[in-house]
Amino acid sequence: MDERQVQIRERAGLEESRLNQDFIDWLRKWGTPILFVAAIGAAGFAVQQRWAKAKAEKVDNAFIELSNAGQGDNPSPDALTAVATEYDGVRAVGQLARLQAADAYLDAVRRGIRLGATFKVNEKGQQDGTLENAEDVLQPELKATYLSQAGELYQAVYAKSEGQPAKVLMAVNAAYGLAAVAEAQEKYDLAKGWYEKIVAMTDQTPFQAHAEIAKARSNKLADLAKLTPVLSLAELPKRPEPPAPPKPPTPIPAPSVPQPAPAGEAPAGSPATSPAPSATPEPATDPATPK
Repeated sequence: MDERQVQIRERAGLEESRLNQDFIDWLRKWGTPILFVAAIGAAGFAVQQRWAKAKAEKVDNAFIELSNAGQGDNPSPDALTAVATEYDGVRAVGQLARLQAADAYLDAVRRGIRLGATFKVNEKGQQDGTLENAEDVLQPELKATYLSQAGELYQAVYAKSEGQPAKVLMAVNAAYGLAAVAEAQEKYDLAKGWYEKIVAMTDQTPFQAHAEIAKARSNKLADLAKLTPVLSLAELPKRPEPPAPPKPPTPIPAPSVPQPAPAGEAPAGSPATSPAPSATPEPATDPATPK
């Protein structure tokens, strides 16, 4: 029994030794490739983490620049278009920037002033509605340019959003803008077509409210076409200059009338006269009688 136990222990030792040697041989054969693959995996994970961090920072920067470019009552469409070009494809920043740029053009048309125009401020620090520069009133040629640029931006957003369920609201906003541009250009049939597209995109969907709004606006187009346009001061004909007031007649001096002189005084320019003799004569004196 003792010999059998000794044999078992010897065989176990030999078996263990053989296994250890096999493991050592396996490590010698595959250890380096395994370490190389592990190093590649670790490097790939680090690169992926850095890429994800850089992507998140780019998204943050895109929204920050979009917010900065769209601040104020009179944002610059050029700045917004530059943000759209730089961050096109970063979430919805490019599309949002184009919509805001188009809205800025359309708002300038509605207000009738050039982009970047400023108003005077009164003593209370409030704008009084008077332009700092009278030449900032929107002229018809520039109005047509603004409408054309707004239409191109709205059309670009609509083309990238049409038919995509995740971007239906983006397409709806662009269609509203295109309808507004058509109304400003007095192309009411074209505006009606855009409202019909909004109804088709939103009817019987969670965005049913937009379908109702589009239907109501479409029904009012006929009345809108009959409205008399309100002209701005720049579009009104120039008032004629008022005639100069007639010159007053030259006054004619009245002739001078000599005033009567007081009693006892001779009028000026008249010859002097001797005084009138006394009514009572003095008694005659006798020359022979001494005085």
